[in-house]
Amino acid sequence: MTIAIDKSPLASSDPQTTKALQHVLDRLEVQSEHVKNVHVLANFSIDKLATLKHGRPIVQGIVVQVDKQYTMSIEDQSWFHPEIASGRSVFQVKRVISAGALSKLSPDGLHSSIGAYTSSLADDFGCETVQHHVIVDTSATESLHGLYQKWLNTGATAGDIDKQWKRMSFGECDGIVSATEKMRVDIAKGITKSAELIYSDTTHSVLSDSSSVYFTNNVVKQSKGINLIKSSALGGYRTYKCNNESVRFLPASLGQASGYYSWSDMSPQNCARIEKACSWDGALVFNANVMTPPSITGSKIREMEDAYELSFRDSLTMNTARFSPSDQVRDAMSPTDILSLTPNSEHVSTAQSFITAPVDIQHPVLRKLMENIQQIQVSYPGIQIFNPKLVENGRLKIPKSLYKDLVEKLIK
Repeated sequence: MTIAIDKSPLASSDPQTTKALQHVLDRLEVQSEHVKNVHVLANFSIDKLATLKHGRPIVQGIVVQVDKQYTMSIEDQSWFHPEIASGRSVFQVKRVISAGALSKLSPDGLHSSIGAYTSSLADDFGCETVQHHVIVDTSATESLHGLYQKWLNTGATAGDIDKQWKRMSFGECDGIVSATEKMRVDIAKGITKSAELIYSDTTHSVLSDSSSVYFTNNVVKQSKGINLIKSSALGGYRTYKCNNESVRFLPASLGQASGYYSWSDMSPQNCARIEKACSWDGALVFNANVMTPPSITGSKIREMEDAYELSFRDSLTMNTARFSPSDQVRDAMSPTDILSLTPNSEHVSTAQSFITAPVDIQHPVLRKLMENIQQIQVSYPGIQIFNPKLVENGRLKIPKSLYKDLVEKLIK
C-alpha cells in the first residue's frame, strides 16, 4: 500500500536528509495499512544531536498520522522523537533577568534552553517600548524516558499511547501536556514571581481524533493567537499569525543545518556574544546546540512565511540563556567536528589548550594515537602521553596541536 506523503518543497533535500526520510518511510511501510499520512514540513531536517545520542537517524519537522492499531517499536524512534513532550512557554516579566538569575538552572534534554528575551513595540509616534520575557524551552526527557522506552519495547499501539498521553496523572495534573506546561511555569516562577504566561505549546506531541493519532515532531498545531517559531539558539524566536485556518500544522523552528557555525568565520563581536550571553553545565567549552545554524535562512524564510500564510508579528531577541550541555554526545561526534567546535583563545577567554578523548581504544582518536605513537613521541618529545596528570575521569587530555594532527590522519 502506498503511503500518502505531503512534503513541503522547502524541506531539506540534500542526500543525507533524503536518505533519512526514506529510512522513516521504509519503517512506516512495514505497517502501511495503518499509516494514513506523512506530513513533511519546511523545517524537516536531521536532528544531529539526537542521532548522535541514539545511534540511528532521527528526524524532525514531521507529522505522522496513523490509525490507533499501529504498533510501536524501537525502529519508530526515527520519527517518534525521544524527547517527547518538549515544548515552549513564553512569559512576560517586569524587569530584565540577569545571567546570575539563570546560573543554577540545568535544562533537561539536548536542545533545551531557559533564557531572558526582549521584544520592542513602537507606537504611532515611533516611540519604542521594550518588553521583557522569559522563554522556557525544555523537554521532560529525564522524567519521561522510562515511559517512552516502555512504549517502544512492549509494542504499545498508537491508541494506547494516546490514552496514556491524555489520562496519566502527575500529582495535580492530568495528562502529559498539562504536567509539562506546569513544569515550565514552575521554572519561570522560580526565576521571578512576576512571570505571566502569555504563550505555551508542545512541539513533540500526541494528538488524536476519532480515527487517527498524530505524532508531531518539532511541529506545532496552529493557534488562533500567536504562533512561535524558533530561529536558532542564538537567533531567538519569531512570532506569527497564521492567516489560513485550514493550515493545521506549522513548523516549530527553522530546522537544523547539517553543519555547525565556525569560530573562524565569526567576528569578535559574535564570539563575545556567545561567551557573555550563553552558559551551560558540563566540561565542554563549546555547546553543539548553540553552534547549530538553522536550515531555513535568507530568502527561504520569506518563502516559508508565504507557504504557510504567516504574518510576522515580532522578534524575541536573546539577552542571556542557559542551555542543556553537549557532553552526553561528544564521544559520538566526529573528531573533525570536535576540533572545529573547540574555540581558541582569540575566540573566548575560557579556551583550553587541550581537547579530551576517552581512554578507550575503540575511540578513533585514541586508536589513531596508538597507531602513530612512535612518530608522535619524535614530533612531540616534550609530551608524555600517558602521564597520569594528563588523565582525568577516564579522559586523556590531548594538546590541541596533537589533536589536530590526529584528526588530519583520520581524514587521510
